[in-house]
Amino acid sequence: MEKYSSMRTPRVVVSSDEVHGDHVVFSKRNSHYLRTVLRLKPGDATRAQYGDITYLVEVEGFIRGCVVGRITKEARVAETRTQHIGLAFSCIRPAPTEEIFRHCSELGVNAFFPIIAERSNRRPPFIRERWQRVVESAVSQCGRKTIPTINDPLPFGDFLRAIPDDSTRLVLSVEEDTVSLLSALQRHPPKRVLILVGPEGGFTQVEMSHALSIGFQAVSLGRYVLRTETAAMLAVGMVSSWHDWKAMGVTRAFSD
Repeated sequence: MEKYSSMRTPRVVVSSDEVHGDHVVFSKRNSHYLRTVLRLKPGDATRAQYGDITYLVEVEGFIRGCVVGRITKEARVAETRTQHIGLAFSCIRPAPTEEIFRHCSELGVNAFFPIIAERSNRRPPFIRERWQRVVESAVSQCGRKTIPTINDPLPFGDFLRAIPDDSTRLVLSVEEDTVSLLSALQRHPPKRVLILVGPEGGFTQVEMSHALSIGFQAVSLGRYVLRTETAAMLAVGMVSSWHDWKAMGVTRAFSD
């Protein structure tokens, strides 16, 4: 496979149904984006991301409303980030939930775990197709090479029994004298992190005690009480950037 640099070329995430030999027949949704939003014409180039393979595609025309292009180059590119981030968050209203999926996909989350806590104000049906579209759109926009996994929503207790054993477990807390997230990262720089974010009003005392009893560490994001979506994005951004900050020597400022 040939390597190429085409960061300025627009990119969309495609499925196996869209790749046909040396051609790509883009789905209705992807075709709408390419034609209506990007206004691509025959002769223009785009990138089609399928798993860890990126195809450089030259648009040839349109068939029954779908954009058709010829594959001119392909490259297999693995994610360079060594850190794995899982995000578990309490189900909230649909719009903020989509913000979490969108922005946290851009920030590097590898796996999402929607949970239903006692104070969750929404118990939505599992709309995988809608959530998946949001995540794929974010991945296309930001240039990531892999698509995050979206797990089935689970009641809080079921989630705690199902989480992986090899992650550093962090649960956000607003209690006084809680160690800051940055200080926790400084003491034990993790490669696999699972961040747990509660609903509006926080986890109940029983839920928090249960989480702490199985190895979660309570951490704070600062003096303010944040919305679930704001806390999720801030925490993920800090963890995602940690290795970059460490490489630049910035993390020394966070030492206790």
